[in-house]
Amino acid sequence: MGQRVLLVDAFATEPLTGEPFVISPDATLSETQLERVGSEFGAVGTISYRDETLRYTGSDLPVGAAVAGYVGLSEHGSVSEETLPFNAADFPGVEQLSMEDDGLVTVKLVTQQVDQPTLSESEVATALGISVDSLKDVGADLPLGRTAAHGGTLFVPVNFLEHLSRASPTPETLRELCDDIGVSRVMALSFDTLNPESAVHARIFRTDAVEGTNRSNREMERAADGIASGGCGAYLCSHTVFDGEYDQIQIESGHFIDRPSTLSTTLDTHPTVIGRGLTVLEGTAVIPEDEDDDIIEANGSSH
Repeated sequence: MGQRVLLVDAFATEPLTGEPFVISPDATLSETQLERVGSEFGAVGTISYRDETLRYTGSDLPVGAAVAGYVGLSEHGSVSEETLPFNAADFPGVEQLSMEDDGLVTVKLVTQQVDQPTLSESEVATALGISVDSLKDVGADLPLGRTAAHGGTLFVPVNFLEHLSRASPTPETLRELCDDIGVSRVMALSFDTLNPESAVHARIFRTDAVEGTNRSNREMERAADGIASGGCGAYLCSHTVFDGEYDQIQIESGHFIDRPSTLSTTLDTHPTVIGRGLTVLEGTAVIPEDEDDDIIEANGSSH
């Protein structure tokens, strides 16, 4: 018997952009089945709705999962609440999840404490595979930053998008640097953007997403990361980058892995991340029992 499934791209404005998640509106699938259906669809993870609570199984992108889950379940008619209950263990770093009338999902994060790690620009440039000169001029006014929330994020300002586009980190080198300062992701950012409505262009590299040694740097890069983006809002706020001119900013990312993404974050140490989700596929999937190794059969329609 088929199970209803949806494929929703978080932080996307058109299909096959942003971060993809599978939504299972029914509460009958096991954790193993949820993992299998997410893998089959090439999704980051799978969101389900059990006991009137949002649940998440998959890669560690809780904010994107929250956005995609809320959008998918709302469009499917499974939820209609303005504020959606969620399992805190599945969404670390998230305090509150709500949806506006226009379909925007707002995700309130835990407080982000910002400090400056003891790192040289040369070390960071080597780890990212870019010229140290691309960090020095902007670094004179905006030093490296770090937040500890949910695995920790290192923020690296880069002077121009052209230089940011050349970043090509070696997984082992970047992981060693991150381990030394206790973070699991790096957000390299520039104020040189593609969209004039964006204030920041970011590239996000997750060192905890790559296991083993024979992996490419492309596998480290994420289209978007809500925890990192919220931390970026706190980081920029702590250095009064925009001199109080803006309460929130738009961040673009994912363009160099062909998954363009857009989200917004408030500029404060207790940030809120705001984004949309786009349902790109809905249908049914025949999912084997846990002990079976049969293939998953799916049919549906794209949006």
